[in-house]
Amino acid sequence: MFSDLILGDASPSNNGTYVNIEFHNTAPSPGAVSTALHQLNGCGAFLRCLLGVWGAIPHYSDEGGLTVDYHLYKNGTPQHTYQYRIYKKGAGGLLLLPFAWLNFFTNDLKDAVRGTTLQFLIDAQRDGNW
Repeated sequence: MFSDLILGDASPSNNGTYVNIEFHNTAPSPGAVSTALHQLNGCGAFLRCLLGVWGAIPHYSDEGGLTVDYHLYKNGTPQHTYQYRIYKKGAGGLLLLPFAWLNFFTNDLKDAVRGTTLQFLIDAQRDGNW
């Protein structure tokens, strides 16, 4: 399927298919810990600050992640840009510590990027760009 894989800042070739891949990070949403500590104007209440640092205050974040853009060129002409969003969700706190072992059964970022690359290849072939 691929004749050449070139890593770096190459420009689109005038002969063949070229894909430029860009990664954009999205910061996670502020969890309950950082929101509570921010409302205290720093760490005004020492006890609450320690509870937040040690994870006694549970928190959840669901807005962070990564956006992967695949810019497809054919013979030097832009054809299509495929964009895939990888969400990262998480919860934390001392009460959830007994369930930490479940993380061993979830996918990591490497698996997610591999999945978006496979989906890009399927979508590009379906659109007739391959």
